[in-house]
Amino acid sequence: MIRTIFFFLIFSLNANSQDMYDLLSFKNEPVPVKSIFKTTKIVNGHSAKLVSKGDLLLLIQHRFGPINSGAYNLYGLDNAQVRIGLEYGISEKFNLSLGRSSFLKTIDITLKALLLNQISNNKASFKLNYLSSIFFKQEIENKNINEQLSYLHQFLIAKKVNDKFSLQLSPTLVHYNYVYNGQKNDKLAIGTGIRYKINNRLSFNSEYFFQFYNINESISPLSFGFDIETGGHVFQLHLTNVPAMFEKAFIFENFESWTDGDIYFGFNISRYFTIK
Repeated sequence: MIRTIFFFLIFSLNANSQDMYDLLSFKNEPVPVKSIFKTTKIVNGHSAKLVSKGDLLLLIQHRFGPINSGAYNLYGLDNAQVRIGLEYGISEKFNLSLGRSSFLKTIDITLKALLLNQISNNKASFKLNYLSSIFFKQEIENKNINEQLSYLHQFLIAKKVNDKFSLQLSPTLVHYNYVYNGQKNDKLAIGTGIRYKINNRLSFNSEYFFQFYNINESISPLSFGFDIETGGHVFQLHLTNVPAMFEKAFIFENFESWTDGDIYFGFNISRYFTIK
């Protein structure tokens, strides 16, 4: 009897030691940091989040008219723009998306690629994505398709600073095939985005893009909003000074100002579906 008790005691101690060793070893392994941002948009611009392999994201972006349009237009609620997009995870490192906006009748196709991951046990690491888009503006009068095309190149540099705060920088280049007199074909900007986690379901987001070579007097976009997670959906409610919801337009083709009361209320709805 004593020998049996002694055998089980030694076995239990050895098993507990092995479990503790495995746990400590797991903590030391390089694990990619998750939930830097909750969905693929901060407000208007892309976040560093990718859709998982085999998943499909349906993204509906809705933007009402300006609040200063008055009571006759129900402070913007009578007017609305919408963008509907699909984003698919080709792999864990590549996403392909397709969208169409009622604003400026524009179709966009985007490839997002993961270059670096932020690692949990490396304080100096960060997440790095490369993003490339093609914009096709449907102009019935213009039969020259080449003049209707524009291109976006962007890096998404993101970091989860702690459990509550995430930061992203987005150096951006947009190339216009066709421009008016005095403008540049290539336009540069840098975006900043933040996320502050209030609780497990709610976070505060903000986004701003600073423009370089601002020849056409476009006003930089500034946006604030909240993310609300409800399981399979993420709702984003926001206020912004831009009606457009795709990069080339909301960064470089915006003439609405917060100081003039040109404030737009809108929302994004993200819904994930598992395809494979």
